[in-house]
Amino acid sequence: MSLISELSRRSVFRVGAAYLIVAWLLAQITDVAIPALRLPGWVTTFVIFLLLIGFPIALIFAWAYEVTPDGVKKTKDVPLEQSARRMSGRKTDFIVIGILVAGIGFLIADKYLLNPDGVLVEAIDETTPGASVTQEFPDEPKSIAVLPFVNMSDDPAQEYFADGISEEILNELSAIHNLRVISRTSSFALRGQNLSLSEIAARLGVDHVLEGSVRKAGNQIRITAQLIDASTDSHLWSETYNRELTVGNLLKIQESVAVAVANALQAKIFPQEYDLLRAEGPANLAALDLYHDGMYFVRKLEIGDFDAGTIFAAAIEKFEASIREDPDWAPSHAALGVIYHFWIGFGDREEKLRISKEHIMEALRLDDQYAPAHGSLAYILLNELDFAGAQREHLRLRSMGASTSWGYALLLMALAQYDAAIVEYGKAIIEDPLSMPVKAQQGRAYICAERYPEAIDALEALRAANPGIIGPNVLLSYAYSKIGDMTKGVQLAEEFASETGNDAPVAIVFALAGMVERAQAALAGTDMSQLRNPGAIAALAIVLGDEERALTILERAAAEAPHSLQIVRCFAEVRSLAGNPRYEAVLDKVGFPD
Repeated sequence: MSLISELSRRSVFRVGAAYLIVAWLLAQITDVAIPALRLPGWVTTFVIFLLLIGFPIALIFAWAYEVTPDGVKKTKDVPLEQSARRMSGRKTDFIVIGILVAGIGFLIADKYLLNPDGVLVEAIDETTPGASVTQEFPDEPKSIAVLPFVNMSDDPAQEYFADGISEEILNELSAIHNLRVISRTSSFALRGQNLSLSEIAARLGVDHVLEGSVRKAGNQIRITAQLIDASTDSHLWSETYNRELTVGNLLKIQESVAVAVANALQAKIFPQEYDLLRAEGPANLAALDLYHDGMYFVRKLEIGDFDAGTIFAAAIEKFEASIREDPDWAPSHAALGVIYHFWIGFGDREEKLRISKEHIMEALRLDDQYAPAHGSLAYILLNELDFAGAQREHLRLRSMGASTSWGYALLLMALAQYDAAIVEYGKAIIEDPLSMPVKAQQGRAYICAERYPEAIDALEALRAANPGIIGPNVLLSYAYSKIGDMTKGVQLAEEFASETGNDAPVAIVFALAGMVERAQAALAGTDMSQLRNPGAIAALAIVLGDEERALTILERAAAEAPHSLQIVRCFAEVRSLAGNPRYEAVLDKVGFPD
């Protein structure tokens, strides 16, 4: 008897087919049940692993054993004429057909009953229901900007809620690695400007734009979203969602929009990313509403609206109220932590840093996979001069697929890895193309690396794009002076001093230009207790030939405010002190790694 005939006689093929169909059905049920039960993503992987291990075991069992009226016996012990294989084989056929029918019914229920919006989740990945394992997706990320959705509610004050929906959809899209999503600070910066979609896309450097509207009316919500190809001004996808206003419905709409956009752009979503799209919301609508209201103030702070008397207090009030509504929801704690570390430059720095870290750590206790909290913790650890801890958090973020370029660039600057920081700032600018702070910091990084012509190009481009801003003059005047163009350097320094009434930030340019008395007057009038950047004043003292004073400034800063020396090595003049025991002791005091 041939091997194939023997395998057939022993029902190995039937058992194998039955096992694969049962395993397939269990995988589909697992894919739906695990997120619904809020179990971690690794449970799905573990179930699949068990199913794979069980397949060869089932085949071996079918070959070696037979089920008889007298129980399970080894096949070799059952005479051929007494074998019940034929009858049991026919039973297996009926079981296989029954399971297959049940599986098809499950898929129909999942697609049209469990997923009433008709979202094409089958294009997500090979483990979700109805997936096509032959579908190909491009490796090159598609670029998209999510514009702030228009508030169509009767109450204009509900704009914060529409913004919140827009931001949540943006965050969900950002979790998909095959999409390059522009930061909210740039996407929201173009609000109210009379620009066409193609002009907006060009400003943001994207090929696609998602826009929409939000209308709240009583206990009902209506959200409309449409995806547009900016190059052709054609609609790739659009949908309107009319639902009862509940947390669950809002989360489902946001997930549906993100998946539909990914499908329209043929951006593959991996299982761990799909888990993020199904993130758990707060316990009630009040907590979510207060959170969105607080984020409105965070966005104002991000664009430089630092009215400490109102904005910080209002944001804190909203997030604290959200926490009272649901103390177990991580985003509200994380957002409150962000507000406090925004505020560390005002008043009691150490106390604000302590409160910030307290809430960030609580957010991580509640949800260790919440990426924004890890980003905030990295920033806090950097301010605590825990460079190894900050590095660890950034590596954790990158392992999660989260964007971390700007924060990582700040860490690299502190570690005096300026060329690497320039690269990270470049990535951050792609993600946030309209951000003045990122572009200014990249200009500083060029200066730290002594790449002065590139610093000039970057900072002049920043000034050209933002006419009237005076801040870049500080760095720009220094860069011109370092390439020998004293005329231009002094001109820019004079403009800054005249506009602000303060010579100190540009006094080093006056010193380099030979305007010694003016530079010395600025140095003498400096209040050392108020210095935020003592390295710059130490560099000025060195140019004026007073190395002793420079060392004294650095030593005092190291003793009283070591965090202020994070980028002390940025200045070429300060780096000239390398080898001086007092200078090396300052670096050791700050805790810079060797």
